[in-house]
Amino acid sequence: MRRKQKTIECIEYLSVSAPLDKVDCLEDKQSKYIHEYVKNKEYMIVGTERRHGFSQNDVDRQWHQIVDKIRKKQVDGVIVANMSVITDNLIDAFIKVAQVQAAGGIIVTVDDGRLPRFSCHIFRHTFASRFCENETNVKVIQEVMGHADVSTTMNIYAEANPEVTREALEKLAKNMDVF
Repeated sequence: MRRKQKTIECIEYLSVSAPLDKVDCLEDKQSKYIHEYVKNKEYMIVGTERRHGFSQNDVDRQWHQIVDKIRKKQVDGVIVANMSVITDNLIDAFIKVAQVQAAGGIIVTVDDGRLPRFSCHIFRHTFASRFCENETNVKVIQEVMGHADVSTTMNIYAEANPEVTREALEKLAKNMDVF
């Protein structure tokens, strides 16, 4: 006999950037998108919070209210269309996810599904990866990261993707131009 999955009760958060006369219509479309996503899944929408075209400060205030409901066990989590509806800043996105998780809840995006738990150590990895993309002196990166062995820096954080490789070769070609 198959066990029934526990229903995860969530608040849907609706947020669009648009002229005020279009906001309600677009948030309604976003709600339909979210409701279509939760069909046949373990999530149940038990409440809705709308941005209504307000500022990022209002989004942050509303987000804290949602986190408070999660902390008080009134809901299990929050569902958004994607993270860009609540922030345009990567660090702020990490912070908002961490706030929900610290309150004991989950965050689900229609675009990415249920977001995994993560630790603040991810900021170190993100910083080191971006540092490697912008600094060519490996010894400087090793020193800043505090690695005893440069192989740690190179094997874990340095990545040679096609765009970075192309840019490095273009820079080298420019600097080596002898004609």
